Amino acid sequence: MLRLTSVVVASGLLFTLAMQVVGQENSRILVAELDGKSIYRDDLQGTSDQEIAKALQTRIGGAIFEQFISDNAKELKVSEAEIDQAAKYFTERHAEKMAMEAPALKEKLAELTAKVEAAAANSSERRTLETQRADIELLLEQQPPSRETIKFILTHWKYQNVLYKKYNGGRLLWQQMGIEAFDATRVLLETAEKKGRFKIHEPKIRDEFYFYWTKQNHGAFLIDDAERIRKEFLEPEWLPKSGVPTK
Repeated sequence: MLRLTSVVVASGLLFTLAMQVVGQENSRILVAELDGKSIYRDDLQGTSDQEIAKALQTRIGGAIFEQFISDNAKELKVSEAEIDQAAKYFTERHAEKMAMEAPALKEKLAELTAKVEAAAANSSERRTLETQRADIELLLEQQPPSRETIKFILTHWKYQNVLYKKYNGGRLLWQQMGIEAFDATRVLLETAEKKGRFKIHEPKIRDEFYFYWTKQNHGAFLIDDAERIRKEFLEPEWLPKSGVPTK
């Protein structure tokens, strides 16, 4: 009888714990779903709607972009031949640039060196002149981009180029890391959302999720000029002949 009582008590405790877990689950705030899996507000870093939306951009956007890369792996691959051709272009342009600029830079360097030697030791004037001289020396020491840098440029360009062509083109955004297929990125996300890949339950958070593409002011860096897009993005001078077709 004592053993039976213990079993009943233990079962009751397990049931209570299970109900507490269910209660905690029900009290959590569901903000989104990705590939059928729930994303709760406390799964994400941040407290404001803006912070939650940014965290969703990372989680949801990351998954969508990874799938795009996987689906288009063949077109996005950068070959050694493409790197060779681009490296040849950048090396030649660098040589031309230095041939034009080096004489004047060397003259300026000699002038600054003379001023540095004439300036009083440890003076602010001398420190300023030494900084200016170091800047000129750096310009003279510049090298064309490395193969690693060229591979990065080509990888980024191919990703944005394929995205641009497959998701309705549109405007481009000039970024420090390179040109971004601005409108096409939004269309990619909206397409995935319409297909049920993800869902954001709170309207305010959904608005914040798309704010970067719908309301944020990017100023003159957002480009819709067709000729400029063609020359600087679709058909840049450095594009290897074996790159992604431009038509």
